[in-house]
Amino acid sequence: MTGTNWVTPINKRIKELPDKYESSFVKSGKSVMPVAIYYFLCLFLTYGAAYAIGTGQYGAKTSHFFLEHSTGLALSIRIGVILLALIPLVPLFLKENPIVLQDSTTGGKDKPLYFVYSIVLAISLSLFLNVIFVKTGISRMSSSYTTTSTKQFSLSLGAGLLLYGLLTPVAEEIVYRGLVYNRLRRYFDMPIPLIIAPLLFGIAHGNMVQLIYGFMMGFVICFIYERYGSFVYPVLFHIAANSAVYTVIKYEPLKNIFFTIPATIITGIVSLVVFILVSMDPKEASID
Repeated sequence: MTGTNWVTPINKRIKELPDKYESSFVKSGKSVMPVAIYYFLCLFLTYGAAYAIGTGQYGAKTSHFFLEHSTGLALSIRIGVILLALIPLVPLFLKENPIVLQDSTTGGKDKPLYFVYSIVLAISLSLFLNVIFVKTGISRMSSSYTTTSTKQFSLSLGAGLLLYGLLTPVAEEIVYRGLVYNRLRRYFDMPIPLIIAPLLFGIAHGNMVQLIYGFMMGFVICFIYERYGSFVYPVLFHIAANSAVYTVIKYEPLKNIFFTIPATIITGIVSLVVFILVSMDPKEASID
């Protein structure tokens, strides 16, 4: 009999297969952690910047500079905060290998029709929901939403598209689909990831109106991700949706067109038809 220790120590086996031995509580905590990190850093950096430029208690003497350049500084601060808050999350994001979702329907193969579906569904659904929310009075349910919306649309069209049409969607997709959804999907069976990730996405917006809107849009984004398998599609969907809404609301002629009953019926029908097409077997809906 040799002196070789053929019994693998239990702690080594746990390190090799951590997911198998972790409790649901631990797995849930790991899934939610990226959201906590991101928003803590956003708050910390935002308040820190406020003091640094003279809007806080210790910078009152220079607060007039902020008042004179409030829009430009607010935009710069917001962009800087998002970029800095993403720094500790990017390595975790890359480790998740989110570019191709495991066991997805298509294996992450990009096809032209998938891009078309994603963009059309994003634009039609986002406009449909926004008009419905306005016409039914849902958008007036929360005073904090009204305040938030006023601030968001106070920017110029170009600045708004940069911040809310490009940067914010990319950042939120890294957090919610690249990290949260991928972790939930690895740890739990369906439909838990498809419900929890959109719910967290909605809750994080901080008011009832955006909770409802965020959950609905988040569900469709996760569904798109699940069907087509590539991280490209959630990002593309989010960018298209935010850009469409911001452009239509800022540009009065477009708003007068889309915020009507006929246009709402059309966007609703288009959303339903495209969602059904997305739900079909991608092999049946592909073009080579």
